[in-house]
Amino acid sequence: MHAALLLALTPLLLAALASPAQACGPYKVGYFSFGPFFHLNGEGKPAGIDVDLVAALAQRSGCLLEGQMESRVRTWALMERGGVDITLSAIPTPERKRLAEFTPYARSRNHVLLPRTLTQRIDSVDEFNADAALRVGVVRGYRHGPMLDAWLDGLRRQGRVYEVADFDALLRVLRAGRVELVLMHPMNLRPSDGSWMGEFSLRDWAPQDDVPSAMAISRRRVDPADRARLQRTLQELLQEGEVERILARHLGEEMMRQVRLPR
Repeated sequence: MHAALLLALTPLLLAALASPAQACGPYKVGYFSFGPFFHLNGEGKPAGIDVDLVAALAQRSGCLLEGQMESRVRTWALMERGGVDITLSAIPTPERKRLAEFTPYARSRNHVLLPRTLTQRIDSVDEFNADAALRVGVVRGYRHGPMLDAWLDGLRRQGRVYEVADFDALLRVLRAGRVELVLMHPMNLRPSDGSWMGEFSLRDWAPQDDVPSAMAISRRRVDPADRARLQRTLQELLQEGEVERILARHLGEEMMRQVRLPR
């Protein structure tokens, strides 16, 4: 072959060799508002840990991944109907495991946020339970960990759980006094929240809970070979430290102490 022609074709040959031989996707990724994991930035564009993680997964695996913003409840309903193929920041439950395969990429646990004035007399689950006038705010469709979810089930039977659509609405109802306590992860707090956070206290009432953040891939919609490819890619990103770098970029040093990575 002519040398000039060979040089011209070399980049194309390398690109072909570097690209997966088999098409992967397109697959729909369902995002939901979740603090530093997914939010709209000042320009109204998607940003956060999960956005960066999906970009890294797509680049490394060669899979075509298309994002769409949904609520947490709608994300799982769409996965059941075939409208969402993949989601992140997912917590496994028995019913969800029937729909999807889960691959954890971080572990942590939820805390409670309540007014500092209230902590003078309420600083445990038992003390909160004893005052029937107190209510908890949660985001509809979220799971919080075994202990906290069992506690919420009991409060729901008493009509003491107030559900909202997303995390921003959760903070609004707390600050407005419509609920006395909300469940959240410390990572959800943003620098802009510092202006009012002095009035509230973040407490760890479920130290035994260990809650994964996982990639969930539809069993029905995503080809088994593609599921394996994406799961393998996520494990590679974990082993190479890329997931940790993404988390640190969005969380900072203090919040990174709240996170454990799968080993």
